[in-house]
Amino acid sequence: GINAEYGEPEHTAMAALKDANAAFVDEDYTTALDLYTQAIAENPTPEAYVNRSHTNMKLGNLAVAAADADLAIELDPGCVKGFLRKGIALFEQDQFDAAREAFGLGLELDRENSGLKTWLRKCDAELQFAQPNDGAAPPLPKPSGAPAEAVPSTMATKCRYEWYQNLTHVIVTVFAKKRSPEHTKLELSGGQMKYSVLFDDGSEFTLDTALFDHVVPEESTEDIRQPKIELKLRKKNPVKWEKLERAQGAPVRPMEHVLEQKAVSAYSSKKDWDAIDADCKQKIEEDKPQGEAALNALFQDCLLYTSDAADEEDSVDLGGRRIIKKKKKIEKEKAIKLIYLNIKKTEQR
Repeated sequence: GINAEYGEPEHTAMAALKDANAAFVDEDYTTALDLYTQAIAENPTPEAYVNRSHTNMKLGNLAVAAADADLAIELDPGCVKGFLRKGIALFEQDQFDAAREAFGLGLELDRENSGLKTWLRKCDAELQFAQPNDGAAPPLPKPSGAPAEAVPSTMATKCRYEWYQNLTHVIVTVFAKKRSPEHTKLELSGGQMKYSVLFDDGSEFTLDTALFDHVVPEESTEDIRQPKIELKLRKKNPVKWEKLERAQGAPVRPMEHVLEQKAVSAYSSKKDWDAIDADCKQKIEEDKPQGEAALNALFQDCLLYTSDAADEEDSVDLGGRRIIKKKKKIEKEKAIKLIYLNIKKTEQR
């Protein structure tokens, strides 16, 4: 339709939602938020509220993210993603009991949901971690015949971190709440990292380590959010990091090689799968149709690729990011031309 006030064309709800998803994938969260809001104004759906909740999470609007998830659940009480988004938003606000309840309700709808199970375990770990001594470091073991000295509990001793990786980056998450740039300092020099966080009680958390492999300092970033800090370190080489810190002499292997190796290791038997695969390929080659039979097979393949099914879209949720993969369609005219050319080749033989 036309916006009478501004005289500009309005996006339909579907178009706005599609554009918002694209902006989210591009990590343009401010634009994505505006477009999700527009889509909701035109047609409020559980999907739009769930996606806007995720966007608000990325922008650090945790309370709003939880509220959006609630609106998605209100529209569709069976919205599993709504319970997931609500739980994560509450978890990031340290509301672990409420977050656990949300994840539990989601699991009642989908008992095999691995994401909900993972977050439920995180809640249990946080609740267990906080109960004994509010997260302070555990006491040291007593030496024989002597009492152990008490370990002072500071905000720095309660601070913890974790890390994960992809092909291009290592991401270190430091769980330090309500910090700002003046409280932190990041020093990177190729294969060395020193990161410090100053807390309100005067204590300082320091992560000073020789890294498993070299990073690119100028392409590495620090993202300070309300509940945590995320350090995104750009890998210099596309290798798999076995640990954040590499022991002297430890091998450095290409990430692709390790992934291939994992896929092979899924087989517990000692069979030579490479030889079996080669034998299968040879048999397939021998069984390939020839002459007219080959043309008929080609024609059937063309019909398959030009069917309506080839236009379908797959929606994949990867790490909270929604990626749309479009299957390519071969036009019928090209398919017919391909068959014609193959007939000509056969006639010339």
